[in-house]
Parts: sequence; structure tokens; C-alpha cells
Amino acid sequence: MITFFVLSVVVIIIVCLTLKKNGNKQSIENEYKPVSRSGMKEAKYSGNMFTGKCVESGVKESNGNIQEDFLGVAAQVGLKAKKAMKLKNFDEAWGLFQEQKFLYMKHANQAGFSAKQALALDSKVHEDMANILRQEGKHNDALVHIVYWVLAGSEQPKKLHDQKLQTYFNRCKSQKISFETAKENMNKLKKPVNFLDAKSIVSDWVDSYKK
Repeated sequence: MITFFVLSVVVIIIVCLTLKKNGNKQSIENEYKPVSRSGMKEAKYSGNMFTGKCVESGVKESNGNIQEDFLGVAAQVGLKAKKAMKLKNFDEAWGLFQEQKFLYMKHANQAGFSAKQALALDSKVHEDMANILRQEGKHNDALVHIVYWVLAGSEQPKKLHDQKLQTYFNRCKSQKISFETAKENMNKLKKPVNFLDAKSIVSDWVDSYKK
């Protein structure tokens, strides 16, 4: 009888812990709301997602015994986004990429990233977001995302950075400067660089682009 009682208590504890764990996962998903893909004004990134203050406060909130696998979930979301993009479901893909950015922010906060490290992680998503905008013919907007991707990832430069930067730059119309001058301007920016910095510098290059 005592053994049966002990086993019953153990089963109840396991069930409660499982429900609590699932509840936490669901709450993370419910916090995210996909943005509209009607244009940059409704689907823009504020540039304030990662600041030193934001990262520090997130670390304090994450100091618990439970460590969520935000990075693993972000990878799964990213795969879904790429699949949606391949099927030309750009609204769905854009929303999933925004969710991936949100999960990256959670991981950065939990891991105690610096603002520079957090921005570098966040910017990885923008290569794909630029690809969506390119396919929609929004080449100036696409360039902003590529510039942010290159600048925020400048601590680990890739050959692909220069290649894509020039390709996206050449697609824009009414450039006021040469590509080499544009690169020089980028190198002069104070680091770390956020999305709003990228948007501002592109507006200086292209006549038809407004801040």
C-alpha cells in the first residue's frame, strides 16, 4: 500500500512538471505576432531590439535553473521560413524570419551576449529577408538588409559579404556614389551598427530612398 502511494505521488509530480514545461514553450510562441508584408513601413525592424541595456536586463531575467533551447527552436523556425520562401509564400516566410529573430534575442539574453554579439546573431536572418525583398522587386529595401548583415557581421568577414553587397548595390537605381565609396562609408561607421544605421547610410547613397 505504501509503495503504491509513493508511486502515485511520483507519477503526479512527473505529470505536473511536463505540463509546466509545455506551458512555458507555448507562452514563448504566443508572444510572437507576424508582421504584415505590405512594405517596409509595416514590416520594419526598430533597431532597438539589441542594446547594452536590453541584453543586461535579459540576462537577469534568465538567471534561473531552466535553460530554454532558443537556438535550437530558432533553427527549426528558420527551416520553415526558407521552405515558405521557396514556395513564394513571402508573408509567411517574413513572419517566420521575424520569429527567428525574436528567438535569437531570447538566446542572446539567456547567454549574456554583448550588444555586438547579439547584433551579429540577429543580422544573420537579414540575408534571407533581403532575398524576399529582392524577389518582390524592392531593391532599395533589400540593400538595407544586406548592408546591416554585412556591418553587424564584420567581426567575421566573409567573401560572400562583398559579393552580395555589390550585387544588391548594383540593383538599386539612382545611386549617388560608386560602390567603392559606399564601402568606404560603411567602414567609417562606429561599431556596433544596428539596422537603423544601415537604413540611414543607404538613404545617403540612393536618391529615391527615404529614411
